[in-house]
Amino acid sequence: DQGAPTKEAMAAPTGGPTTTPRWWEGSQFDFEGASDLSDYVTTGCEFIGRTVRRTFGKKQAASYGVVEKWLPPEKNGEAGAFYLVRHDDGDTEDLEIDELREALAAAAAHPRAPAAGTAVHKPTTTTDMTMEEATPPTWVWVHDDDDDGVLQEAAFRGLECAGALELDLGEAAQLFADVGRTAREPCRGLALFHAERCALRVKARLKRQLAAQNVSGVWTPGAVCDTLVDAHALELVGVGDLEVKLACAAACRRLVEVRGRTPAATALFGYDPWGRAGAALKHHQASSSSSSRSWSAPADRVADELAALERRGTYATRFRAVAGALLTAYYADRLGVDLLGLDAAAAASSSATTTTTTNNNSGGDGLLLHAVLETGLPAVRRAYAAPPPVLTSAPHVPDTAAWERYVDQMACVAAVVDCATNFGQLAVKPWLLADEVAQIVDPRALDAAIARRDVHLVGDLCRLVRAIDARDARGQTLEAGRPVL
Repeated sequence: DQGAPTKEAMAAPTGGPTTTPRWWEGSQFDFEGASDLSDYVTTGCEFIGRTVRRTFGKKQAASYGVVEKWLPPEKNGEAGAFYLVRHDDGDTEDLEIDELREALAAAAAHPRAPAAGTAVHKPTTTTDMTMEEATPPTWVWVHDDDDDGVLQEAAFRGLECAGALELDLGEAAQLFADVGRTAREPCRGLALFHAERCALRVKARLKRQLAAQNVSGVWTPGAVCDTLVDAHALELVGVGDLEVKLACAAACRRLVEVRGRTPAATALFGYDPWGRAGAALKHHQASSSSSSRSWSAPADRVADELAALERRGTYATRFRAVAGALLTAYYADRLGVDLLGLDAAAAASSSATTTTTTNNNSGGDGLLLHAVLETGLPAVRRAYAAPPPVLTSAPHVPDTAAWERYVDQMACVAAVVDCATNFGQLAVKPWLLADEVAQIVDPRALDAAIARRDVHLVGDLCRLVRAIDARDARGQTLEAGRPVL
């Protein structure tokens, strides 16, 4: 320090007093007033305590901070609200609302790393981490469209409420995943967060059920079908489990071994999709050439069987039976689960040395979904060929029984369209599903659903019309249905 200039010498100007004014001299800006934080408050603002991330300089160095106070707009004149951020290094800065939203989004996308030496708990399983420790995204709107922001925030709050239910259903995981594929941020992030969390809950539940069923050795047909739905949802979300699919296939093989293929099909689908079962249907094994057969075609026998099931009260409507069979077959085919041993039967049939083509009971004459479509679909199409009475009666508020039957009919229509479009991932030409499209685009259907206040049917009609390549009908349905939803 010897020879170093003193503070007085450093403060004294050399070469006499300067005549060049400094940049702030003569300015009307009140520097003393600008540093006054007395009007800043810590209440009445949702951003207080939130972490932000800002970048500075050419190298875009990142700096994290926390919103400490804010200056309400009524205290700041036309300048609007200011938000005081204190950075980790102690520096502070005021941010306007657009800057703040950008900094909040940056912090959410790039969370700060834990401080050195901080003990970080690592859960033993991903399920534990997702369910117990992960924090869902928070609402931050960084776009310019404020009107759309209002709608997006409403959707975001709805997703929050749905996620708070802590569902462990495969359909719930699939719903969140579907929203996540199409929504904007931050709804997209929240939907995908809950899709993963819900899927992990489903996976954990299925593991428990598999363990219990393996101990008891009992798999009911209903349990198999429910497991298929959950397993398919896990595949869509991206957390599929091979063990679940193998367990389903093993349970079905056991069912076929114990009951036989046709009774097993009846148990799994609710009716025999090949139309080969039941003495009451006068089904005979082929004893002569196919040209001299006197019994009815499989589709006709299936129609008779569905009508009998409806009369006996096994199903409220034939639509419900066919819709359930369609979805079960669809899920099994999509998952590659050979429910009835059709692949093995087909392989055995092709390796056998025979020159006779028969409609035998091996089940190797087509995939499950093809069999249901070929025999069950004509039966229900004949049933909804004529307009239902609920659409022709005024004032479009039918009695409960008639309305429930119509809802079952539209659920069957939805199942057909969903299977054909892979649940809306494909668009189909109207002529391909002409009977189903006629039901969907009929304006009386939407009018009746709105009059009945059936929000589920209104939603299904709006969803299904988007999978049909009919622009005029799509626009009319969505224009009328969206405000109701």
